[in-house]
Amino acid sequence: FAGRKGAIVHYNGKDWEKLESGTDLHIYDIYGQWNEVQNEYDILCTASRVYESYDCEILSIQSNGVKKISSEGIHQPLVTTWFVPELTYYVAGSGIYMKKRLEEPRWQTVSLGVTRYFIERIRGNHVNDVIAVGGFGEVLHFNGRSWRSYLEETGIDGNYNSVDIKNNLVVAVGFHGRSGVVLIGYRNAS
Repeated sequence: FAGRKGAIVHYNGKDWEKLESGTDLHIYDIYGQWNEVQNEYDILCTASRVYESYDCEILSIQSNGVKKISSEGIHQPLVTTWFVPELTYYVAGSGIYMKKRLEEPRWQTVSLGVTRYFIERIRGNHVNDVIAVGGFGEVLHFNGRSWRSYLEETGIDGNYNSVDIKNNLVVAVGFHGRSGVVLIGYRNAS
């Protein structure tokens, strides 16, 4: 679990332990996948103070503690991360940023023409099937070549705050005005 003021708590199957994150920024997202090349889990967290400052940090949870990853090239708050180890790593919030390897020092900005809205969550099936959601009902999809916005179909008076994708199903949740909203999308088989 991760949360306010850099809190990270790990359950090892028997006991809970607090991990020292080295930050007092709020951790908004934590995501991990098995890295077959490194033979260990890649686990990343995004930390910021949204609406308070432009500060942001990317944290890597490792077997020997928490390490800060370079955020070079990012000058805005971050709230989400998703990746396929050793292929593509994404972080997002005020913009979408990516890199191929964690060891690379600089994050690359995904085309500024993709969206002007804040991205709340990014997830994917693989590097050629990525979904991102955010402000004003923004829903973005990356097919491996280009990003497409579905804002005309999905726009709401609110935000989508979270999303997940599995195979041909996408589910996003958020709010529209003062009501909760669930968006369900299916990929056509044709």
